[in-house]
Amino acid sequence: MTDAREEWHYDGRHYLLTLVSTQESMDLELDAVGDASGAQGPVLLASCDDETQALTLSSFTDEPLPLDLLERFIAEARRVLPGRA
Repeated sequence: MTDAREEWHYDGRHYLLTLVSTQESMDLELDAVGDASGAQGPVLLASCDDETQALTLSSFTDEPLPLDLLERFIAEARRVLPGRA
């Protein structure tokens, strides 16, 4: 079940932030939705395990990411996910 979507723009790159709730976890996903190179696909995933309430972060790119983007994503994950770091 998708709860919310928001577009972010960094350094000419476009990203889609999506909050998703499943039976096992609540996740915040950041996907590249296009840039000058046409790159698309998953970039970051923050997840809160429903049972343990642990927050985790996964990265799906070998490309360098702006530090501001990472900091904003982590801050947003802490704000919207119910778990503990």
